[in-house]
Amino acid sequence: MHKIKFTILLLCSIACINLFGNSIFEINHVTIFAQNLDKAVKNFEKAGFSIIETGNFGAGFVHNAHIPFTTGNYLEIFAPVNPKTWSQFRELKKTGKLKEVLKGQKNMLDKRFLKHLGTIEGLTDYALKFQDNKKINEVIAKMKKEGLLFHGPINMHRITPGGVTVKWVVYVPDSDALPFLIKWENYQTPPVNVAEQKKLKLSGIKNITIAVNDFKKSVDSYKILLGVEPKYLNIENMSYCKAAVFNLGNETITVVSPDNINSMLNGFLKNHGEGPFSLTIGTTDKNFKQLSPVKLDNSNIELIYNK
Repeated sequence: MHKIKFTILLLCSIACINLFGNSIFEINHVTIFAQNLDKAVKNFEKAGFSIIETGNFGAGFVHNAHIPFTTGNYLEIFAPVNPKTWSQFRELKKTGKLKEVLKGQKNMLDKRFLKHLGTIEGLTDYALKFQDNKKINEVIAKMKKEGLLFHGPINMHRITPGGVTVKWVVYVPDSDALPFLIKWENYQTPPVNVAEQKKLKLSGIKNITIAVNDFKKSVDSYKILLGVEPKYLNIENMSYCKAAVFNLGNETITVVSPDNINSMLNGFLKNHGEGPFSLTIGTTDKNFKQLSPVKLDNSNIELIYNK
């Protein structure tokens, strides 16, 4: 029942595209945590996704794989290199010792991703990229002046299987409710060959829904970050939550928060914490079949038809 109700919410979010202002950002990618990368890759391939494995990152603790779309955005599956790492980080989180372990991490992005190792499988994070790199310093300075602090610039790089050094810069917020920001130095799209997703006829990320504890504070932060006013949705009779939809032009970001003790979001926030709750991907196939979160490492991914 919850899944059906939230599908309606996602349809409402998608319907808001192009109804109100555009942002200086667009969705770069969404990350999915899995306990075992090989198993997760097989699950997504079986569902019809095309996978490109990319290597190690996060201080060498994790490795990842990309699911690229023709629109330029992509999904990133990451998992610990050592299968035992997940249970170790889960134990550290339960005992309250994880914060102490992460204090030694100077790279804020590594710190953010290592923290995810103590969570449950599924959607964990996402990044926005600047549409105009020339305005980055201006945007970061403006956000800082309005009380929205992002750590950076943090220089990142990796070497592709073809021997090409890929460079990018990130800015990381303190809040898990907000995305980290990315600027590609030598790639404006993911450093992979963007292939058509054959079976599902996917056209890219259309909406990401973010669950938060403090609705007003989070919506205000997103207004500062994105520079656009949201569209508020009245969904009290559907999912017992408040929602604000921000339009980025071709994509939307929906911020949701519990509005009732019976809300589906209460359990999610307790187990996962703030962050991505659900993801919508467009498909050009009118006869598509909805994906199963259980088969996709507990990632709540919905498909929606768009021409």
